[in-house]
Amino acid sequence: MVRTVTDMSRREIILTFHQTSNRPLPGINNIRPARFWAIMELVESWGLAFRDSAEIGDHDRKAIRITFDDGYENNLPILERLCRMGHRPWVFVPTDFIGLKNRWEYSSRFFPVHHLNETQIRRLADLGVVFGSHGASHHPLPGMSDGRTKDELLRSRAILAQVTGQVVDMISFPFGRIDSRVIALARSCGYRTGLITDESDAGVAGDFLRSCVPIHNIDDFYSLRAKVLMVSPWEAFKNRIIKRLAGGTAIIMGRLK
Repeated sequence: MVRTVTDMSRREIILTFHQTSNRPLPGINNIRPARFWAIMELVESWGLAFRDSAEIGDHDRKAIRITFDDGYENNLPILERLCRMGHRPWVFVPTDFIGLKNRWEYSSRFFPVHHLNETQIRRLADLGVVFGSHGASHHPLPGMSDGRTKDELLRSRAILAQVTGQVVDMISFPFGRIDSRVIALARSCGYRTGLITDESDAGVAGDFLRSCVPIHNIDDFYSLRAKVLMVSPWEAFKNRIIKRLAGGTAIIMGRLK
């Protein structure tokens, strides 16, 4: 059965984007700028409103939050325009790659893309962008030792706080991968909110986790509508497959080193 969001006590809807480049790039995570703005107009036409506060919302089922994972340099024009419009988008950065190419991603060997540098991050923070951690190395945290996991969590948080001047207490978990140990460590390291891509994972720590709606370049009107306005079992299944395949990046890069 498919239920609309008006039929359930769902929190604000968090849309997650990655790259926003006009370059032809491999994979499903690049949304060309013109299409990004078309998606923004579309969700507004459905009666949804953008949340413009820095804080996480609760059960405002008509509110849309815009977030960006990875902190790519090609997000810069869109982030600046969103801020000029009065929005406060969230950006989650893997801090080992600030100002560097996306070497954590296997496609970088053929299609390198830069991440935001410190100067750009500071400017965006001054404009109103809210920054959070995406780990340090962008490696999935489950499977790491406690010591390495805490290093990823603490180091990325400290670097972003120093660069932005913000209190950094949110994390978007790399590849959306979590377990109860990672959640406990994140909390002990000072994080108040963790973002994931699979709503079924929220049972691990429902008061800490927020489920996002990842937007891909393979989405059309119908899949967007199903993702944003409905709880669609088919879209949830597709998202789990994409999440599982995305984890292969870490495996491939580990073998290429």
